[in-house]
Amino acid sequence: MPFRNTNWRFVMTGEFFRGFREGVMAFLISILLYSLADKELAIGYYTLVCSAVQLISFYYVSRKIKPHSRKHYILLGAVVTAAVSSLFIFKVSIVTIYIYGVFTAFFISFLNNSSAGIIYWVIHKMPNSKKRRIEGMVAREAYLNLGRVAGIIMFIMIRQNLKTISWFVFILGALQIFAWYFFNKTQTE
Repeated sequence: MPFRNTNWRFVMTGEFFRGFREGVMAFLISILLYSLADKELAIGYYTLVCSAVQLISFYYVSRKIKPHSRKHYILLGAVVTAAVSSLFIFKVSIVTIYIYGVFTAFFISFLNNSSAGIIYWVIHKMPNSKKRRIEGMVAREAYLNLGRVAGIIMFIMIRQNLKTISWFVFILGALQIFAWYFFNKTQTE
């Protein structure tokens, strides 16, 4: 049933593209930071700073995002994520990693929270939604994890040098615009 629904296909494709970035970035930034700083403390500071920024972001998102503005916030989160990912093309340093981390920590919640709201709306509008909520959430996680796995496989397949990795990080950030494209096509009215 869900695969015959156009909205369902759009949000699941959006989740796949969102997962593409998440799978790789879950570990890559820490590896880059450790290789540049050669100290685990640098990763601890990075995590502390990004977590604090993300806490502020979640507070902001909980106050500002409304159902009618979700697609705009997804676009903003996707564009900022793509733009800040381009920093790696020019230079990979501790400073660029921190700038990347702070901006993505703040703006990725625009994308994640808004897309989750749209997905929950699509699940709610399906026939027999009360009986199918769990299946909907499992399917969402499956598509998100398929994207994560695809991203990691692509990362493993690329040439492992700093220039190639820098471009790959930019491509992962730019893929978030595809996620917005599919969430934007979802009819939520």
